[in-house]
Formats: sequence, structure tokens, C-alpha cells
Amino acid sequence: MQAIGAAAALGALAGGRTFAVPALLSRRLEQLGDRSVAGPVTDALAAPRMASALTVLAAAELVADKLPMMGARTEPLAILGRALAGALAGAAAAEMLGRRPVLPALVGAATAYAGAHLAYRLRRRIRRKADVPDLVVAIAEDAIVLGLGGEITGNLLDGMADLLAEEWYG
Repeated sequence: MQAIGAAAALGALAGGRTFAVPALLSRRLEQLGDRSVAGPVTDALAAPRMASALTVLAAAELVADKLPMMGARTEPLAILGRALAGALAGAAAAEMLGRRPVLPALVGAATAYAGAHLAYRLRRRIRRKADVPDLVVAIAEDAIVLGLGGEITGNLLDGMADLLAEEWYG
């Protein structure tokens, strides 16, 4: 898996759910024994209790997203959070694959921004055109973000494990 592609995909998913992607990455990094060889972003995500904290935030976001009083994900503060989550995901993806994190972080932020706008418009369009309740569309969006995010982060973990094995065993 290429770092830029992973950063773009994870960033786009972060545009849908801010905390889901960092939580998935943190959970995956928990699965490794020695994480200190990857880099500062992955080290932070792998810190003790980080996965639990991010999972709580992700679960709260999944619930809050269904509430009628929630603002649009495209509002300035919400979009900033999504862009930061995309940047974090991009940097982590790069570190997990042994690459420099700056460009993938920028790609992750940009695709989170674009993904947030696209998901917002798509969700509104589906509700209007297909006459589907918002709750159904929101749950489908959750399933897509979690399913694809789980698959991508699993592939990243495999790539990281291969790099670590190569480093350890030459």
C-alpha cells in the first residue's frame, strides 16, 4: 500500500467521521508490541489508553451525528477538526509504511476537507431524492467509514509489520 493513497483514503473517511479514523489507527497500533520504531505520530497514537480515549470520542461522535441539533460538518470548526484528523491519519499512514509524513499529512487534510463536503452533499441528496430518513443514511455512512477504515488500517498494520520484520531480521 502506498503512503499517499492510504493518506488520501483515510483523510476522505475522516471527512465523514472525525474521530473514527484516529481511533481505528490507534487500535491497530495497539496490536504491535514495539511501536517506537515508526515515528512520533504513531508513537502518540499507540500511547497507553490513547485507543480507549479515541474510541470513546468516536462513539460519542457516532451518537451525536444522529442528533437534530448538530451543525453541519462543513462549518469552520467542524471542518478544521476533520482536516486535522485527516492530517494525523496521513502522517500515521506514512510512518507506518516507513515514509516521511509531511506530504501524506497534507494529502490527508485535503481529502478530509473534500470528503466532508462530498459526504455532506451526498447525504443531503440521498435524503431528498430517495426519501430515506437521515438516520438510515447516517448509519450507512458510519458502516462505510468503519468498514473501509478497518480494512485500510489493517493493510497499513500489515505493511508496518513487514517493515519491522525486515528491520529486525534483515
